[in-house]
Amino acid sequence: MTVVEGKISKTKTEDFLSMYASVGAQAKPPGWKRSMLLHDPDEEGLYRISTLWDSREALEQMRKNTKVPFAVQIFRTHGAEPNVRIFDVLLAFEA
Repeated sequence: MTVVEGKISKTKTEDFLSMYASVGAQAKPPGWKRSMLLHDPDEEGLYRISTLWDSREALEQMRKNTKVPFAVQIFRTHGAEPNVRIFDVLLAFEA
């Protein structure tokens, strides 16, 4: 799982949200499972994009084949240099 986090100014929020929404219509790389845009209601402008991958190998293949991943590019396009972290999913539960 990747977690990409950054602060977006109020003046750029609407465009940021619109650009993220466009992900739904784009082709996804192999191994991509789900992406979620999260907003911290207690810290103005703080957003996270959490993306789940089939495997670490699928993530590494995407990173090798992509100059700048979408989750990083969307923050940079809107004036933020994001923090990027990679997590291993140890346990997961769904309804």
